[in-house]
Amino acid sequence: MIHRTFRGSFMAVLMVTALVASACTSTPESSGVDLRVPEGEAPEDGWPLILVAGDTDEELSPESDEIGSPAVVLQVSADSDAGEVSEAVFDARAENSISDTQVYAIAMSDDADSIVGAIDEHYPAMFAGIGLTSGEVSDANAVGLRTHVATQDRDVTDVADELMQGQRADVFDAAILKAEIIASTNPDDAALATDGDTETVFAATEPTTLTIDLDRPTVVHRWSLTFGSDSPSHVTLETSEDGEQWQEIDVADVEGNRLDRYVSPSQASAVRVTVDKGEVADLNVFGQLSDESLFTYEEYVGENVSLPYRLYVPESSEGPLPVVLFLHGSGERGTDAAQHLGATKGEGAVRWASESEEGGNQAIVVAPQIPQDKLWRDPDVMEGLAELMDEIVAARGGDADRVYGTGLSIGAEGLLNVSILYPDLFAALIPVAGGPNNPVGGGPTVIDTVVPYVEQYAHIPMWELQAYDDDIRPFEKTLAMINALRGEGASPRLTVYLPDVISDVASSTHSSWLLAYDDPRLGDWMFAQNRADRPALGEPVDPIDPDMTGEELEELADPDSLYYEFE
Repeated sequence: MIHRTFRGSFMAVLMVTALVASACTSTPESSGVDLRVPEGEAPEDGWPLILVAGDTDEELSPESDEIGSPAVVLQVSADSDAGEVSEAVFDARAENSISDTQVYAIAMSDDADSIVGAIDEHYPAMFAGIGLTSGEVSDANAVGLRTHVATQDRDVTDVADELMQGQRADVFDAAILKAEIIASTNPDDAALATDGDTETVFAATEPTTLTIDLDRPTVVHRWSLTFGSDSPSHVTLETSEDGEQWQEIDVADVEGNRLDRYVSPSQASAVRVTVDKGEVADLNVFGQLSDESLFTYEEYVGENVSLPYRLYVPESSEGPLPVVLFLHGSGERGTDAAQHLGATKGEGAVRWASESEEGGNQAIVVAPQIPQDKLWRDPDVMEGLAELMDEIVAARGGDADRVYGTGLSIGAEGLLNVSILYPDLFAALIPVAGGPNNPVGGGPTVIDTVVPYVEQYAHIPMWELQAYDDDIRPFEKTLAMINALRGEGASPRLTVYLPDVISDVASSTHSSWLLAYDDPRLGDWMFAQNRADRPALGEPVDPIDPDMTGEELEELADPDSLYYEFE
């Protein structure tokens, strides 16, 4: 098997030269920009966009069957300015349905190489794939691995077709969701700008700032705004590392009812958006958790499957280290090796690499990523995970008796399937937001692949955390698994978030991981488990009432508690 290693560094991306910054802000007198949009209605997930930079006799048709699917084509001349080209991409994204997962660039000359290179250095979140005639583009940057192909003596259609063979997951998850937002005017209505509902609007009758404290230090790469019928004419984005000193990141004039812009990476604990006046229907700030930069980029290549993964190894440690495997949810599938460590999705990995855990619980952390068309329960994926963990333990000084598994949604399901096939791999399991889930991407119903085989993993200590009112993964399916385990004499720990608790912190009640991975008790419990000293199974335990209502659950909980816990 083959492993490729890249180290992603936010600091390298943040140190953008003055020359590049200038190139990305000036505007030439002549545009030389040609935008061609396919006919018909865009697909549900949006059109791909292909930026073709440089003078060429070849014309890439937006309707071309030779590139696999129709795509928006943005053709710019070799003497175009990088800043103007960036603005053209922003405008195309705002005015058309453009996919986050499929934005590519092709340079057709040496001059065009400098345009694409300047854009990529200043806006590293923009391109999912790059084709260059000469020069270099890093295989890894702040947003993960990307397709990189050489274009010398190659037909532009062939290069476009090769680039479009791959796509990444959505670049970033919204970092704010329902985070606290404060408005300098009309403060009672501020939440309307971040409630995820474009039918509700925050109305600014005068220049107004919308300030958002981020839950964790985040590297901001992109922001988007959707406006009501009365759009602002001017908007500004600022970030702050301490909530006191502010840095202006982006300024834009508004044309139309949507703004969608990448920015140069900026470390932030808070963001501030200023609008002159008008209606803000939806505001999103996108970014990665700052601790994500502690993880190197790796790739596992096995006989039957390849998996990009992120790896954290403490710089200094004594003795064999515990190993934590984190399996992401369905929305983070892809090949970018970045999305699954994004804000509101990657906490299950970075939690164990943070300073708060390093004090007494140093650990190696492994966070693989599966392609869009795969599931963790696929046999080749499970085989690859087991081989990867064996190799990590052997090569990185891991402790085979303290290998722990955690994951959310389909990742929680995946842990159980892996444990059925490899019952001696994990010392403990922390599935979050599901276990026996609904089918995703085809295959048998998961209730038939997990619950009937609980005897295979009943000996593994487990702590399940999920919302009672989970709107994606029904809680009753998880409860069926917990009761089956209790019937085997196991004592799985079950934390159930009370109705409406998760909806106060997220747009979906499925997102119980936002509270679960913030629970300070998790680390001490997990790291105390040891494969060589597992508790013995006891007598069967009475099942938890499967018909228990939300009101009955709330009656069991302590006053003002967010959850009730079964043991």
